[in-house]
Amino acid sequence: MGNLSAIYKRLSTGALKGDELDSYYVDAFEGRGDNPVMSLKRRLLDNPGGKLKILFSGYRGCGKSRVV
Repeated sequence: MGNLSAIYKRLSTGALKGDELDSYYVDAFEGRGDNPVMSLKRRLLDNPGGKLKILFSGYRGCGKSRVV
């Protein structure tokens, strides 16, 4: 086992930004079978006057309030 202090010094607790973020991105929609964002978009467009309750959940900073 490695030295925990050396590991901790290399650990970054800040958010990933820019190119650093892109290098860790993995598009998993193909494996899941559908893009959930596009599925939600279709549901909203199919019934614009209807009632649709949507709960957005996730950890802080995951993009729940991001405007697309």
